[in-house]
Formats: sequence, structure tokens, C-alpha cells
Amino acid sequence: MLTVTIGAESFALTDGQVKAINVELMDITEYVKNMLTMKAWQQAHEIVLADTNKNPKKLSQTEIDQIVLDSKVLLASERPIPGID
Repeated sequence: MLTVTIGAESFALTDGQVKAINVELMDITEYVKNMLTMKAWQQAHEIVLADTNKNPKKLSQTEIDQIVLDSKVLLASERPIPGID
């Protein structure tokens, strides 16, 4: 069994699920870290492009972080769900 914790949330994978994942992945932790890092990078660059006329590839991570933190972009939890009134 493997328990995955992200922030205050956690979930468990059975031994069978872990073995099934390990058929494709060598390191589940490294995969999750890379997936979240890449998604954050992509989303941050989209926010910079949408909110400024700056090229995110020419900015430092500190500058990108500040633009994202200052952005008025709606979080996924704040956006309406299509089809639900």
C-alpha cells in the first residue's frame, strides 16, 4: 500500500495499484513532482502572457511568481462549472 499526501489531502493506492503503476513508472514520487512542476510552469507562463506584454522565458522565477501572485485570474475553484446553474 502507498499513501499519497498533498497538503491536507491524502489517498491510498493498493499494492496491486502500485505494482501496476510501477510497470510504467520507475519512481512515483518523481513522476508526481515532475507533473505538478510542469503544470505549474505552463500555467504560470499562460498567466504572464495574459496579464502582461512580457515574455515569461526572459523573466526570473521570482518575477514570474510575483506576476502570478498579483494576477486577478480566477482559480479553478472560483470559476462556474459549465452546465450547472
